[in-house]
Amino acid sequence: MTETPNTPPTPGSDERQVEWSFDFSRLGESFKRLLESLAGEEEIKTSEYTLEKAGVSRAEVDIHFSVGSGTVRPFTGASEYLVHATLKHVGEIVFRADGDAVKHIELEQKMPEGISAAPLRQGFRALTNSRELQWDVLLTPDVPLNLEIDGGVGPVTADLTGLNLTALSIDSGVGTMHLTLPAVDAPYTTHIDGGVGQVTIIIPDGASGKIKIEGGVGSVDIVLAAGAAVQLSTEQGLGSVSVPAHFRLLKEEFMSGKLYQTEGYELADKKLVILYEGGVGQLKVTAAADA
Repeated sequence: MTETPNTPPTPGSDERQVEWSFDFSRLGESFKRLLESLAGEEEIKTSEYTLEKAGVSRAEVDIHFSVGSGTVRPFTGASEYLVHATLKHVGEIVFRADGDAVKHIELEQKMPEGISAAPLRQGFRALTNSRELQWDVLLTPDVPLNLEIDGGVGPVTADLTGLNLTALSIDSGVGTMHLTLPAVDAPYTTHIDGGVGQVTIIIPDGASGKIKIEGGVGSVDIVLAAGAAVQLSTEQGLGSVSVPAHFRLLKEEFMSGKLYQTEGYELADKKLVILYEGGVGQLKVTAAADA
């Protein structure tokens, strides 16, 4: 703050002109330097975690991303592993694997038991270096998976093409979530919590089952394969709903919701049911040919 008299003060008067000046362009860099000073010399580490798939008939996999970007995808070739994770992180990581034929696997950032200097430094270092922090998780397509993904703080890309999913739960966290669903023989249920940020859901040809979406703060974009048999039920929140022209409106309730359905839905072999509960933001549904 600079303080500059506008006119010479009148004797006996305390009136002065006060001029405020603030450089917002330097705020981001100043905040970054502040976090770096608070973080000290907290180290960025690279860690790998693996688990073999031999003897495993099915698995429950919980991935809880932290600060930074993340990816989840299948192995592109033959692999002996059920999961292979490569992480650039600060602080400690917890990797648990319990069970024999049925595995329960959990990957997450270790949370501090109480407030102390070390966990605070790790948090400041994570925020300062969020662009450098990256979690890459590979999963096998050879074992049925019940998959849970928590987005954390940062962008997450989950290309689940080819995975053998039996159930899927997504919490998009704070940031963007780009999700590609697999097409599997048996229908399964997907639950998506919108969180804070944009969520994009790519649904391929042949996908079936039920998708429950709880809108958060931000838009939800769904891209459907052309010709998909879809029934869409919406409960609109503080935002709009946009659907393709070939979606027929079957029912509309005042101040409540709408029910849409594609032509020939009842006769389709593979059907997709989408239940959308609106949050703060838009739901936009497009067909692949229109996207």
